[in-house]
Amino acid sequence: MAYEQRLARRVYAYGVDVRRSAMLQGSSIGEPIMRAVDRRWREMTTALADKLEPPGTLVPSEVMEEVTGLIGQLRAPSPSIRLLRATESGRWPIATPLSTTRGGVHMLIVDLERLLGLSDTARRFVLASALAHLQCDHGPLFAAHLIAHLRGRGVGMVRVLLMSWSRVCYFSADRAGLLVTRDLPAALEHLHDHAVPEADWVPRPPKHALRRQALEDFDHADVMARVRLLAEIEPRLWGAVAAKAARAGGPMAGRVASALGSAMRVGGKLMYALDGGSFGPGLTLGHSADAEAEGDEDADGEAEADAPEPAPAPEPEPVELDPELAARIETVVREAKSLARCDETLTRRLGLL
Repeated sequence: MAYEQRLARRVYAYGVDVRRSAMLQGSSIGEPIMRAVDRRWREMTTALADKLEPPGTLVPSEVMEEVTGLIGQLRAPSPSIRLLRATESGRWPIATPLSTTRGGVHMLIVDLERLLGLSDTARRFVLASALAHLQCDHGPLFAAHLIAHLRGRGVGMVRVLLMSWSRVCYFSADRAGLLVTRDLPAALEHLHDHAVPEADWVPRPPKHALRRQALEDFDHADVMARVRLLAEIEPRLWGAVAAKAARAGGPMAGRVASALGSAMRVGGKLMYALDGGSFGPGLTLGHSADAEAEGDEDADGEAEADAPEPAPAPEPEPVELDPELAARIETVVREAKSLARCDETLTRRLGLL
């Protein structure tokens, strides 16, 4: 599972963030702090007893269903969900991701009143971003800041020492939120409304302008083009859309057309490939039908030697695209750029090159 989660985050995560997170526990600065997170985790949960609803408090079914769906889409870890008491509402982020090192324990603390007060799109953006923080190993960063806050000392020191990590972690989380919602204006509006953190102990986010520019760049990434076209266009048109994308030109035309062309139906549910994984209703990012078949085969010991070959997918019937849709496809494909290009732009903007 951990391998699948790491593979899935490569679809959207900021490369500098992924590399820094991998080095955190081995660095001379981060290693002592991360050991302290593991050592004081129980102390932290005990100190939170008067701020959280008791364990086992019922989480509304609509929230659980949404979180479960997002976990499946992002191939994110499954956290225990704890609700803030009403007296704490507004003093914490809407969704706070916490975890021990190496993904041992994951917790998501939710300000339920404020979460339910968001629009559907903003709520999905917030939850997807929080789950992405856990998937990208940012949970210990948040936990380190919270532990220092609860102990009443050291928040400033932790913030300074971990600044190199916390400075870049928000970009990956923002991307995951946009990838799931596919609604750039709504994502930017939410970032604007919450540019200043509700809690003074959280890892300090980058300037709002940087996060906005980074999301605008990622909105033109080839992965966004593929997700947007496949999610918003009827499956019966996918063959024609793939052909149109291939003729659109631009550096990403081949990759976008290939992903569109590989769209298929699996057990009546839609699946489409994203850099070796998948993302769509029914199946998930970082998971494919072939991998599922191999897993089932291993679990059963060995496949039947005389199993019939699966029938080839039917060729799509010729479909003439609406001129307006055709023009939109051409624009989206031509403007698409690789994730590496988005990373390079962001890295230069941050002055890390």
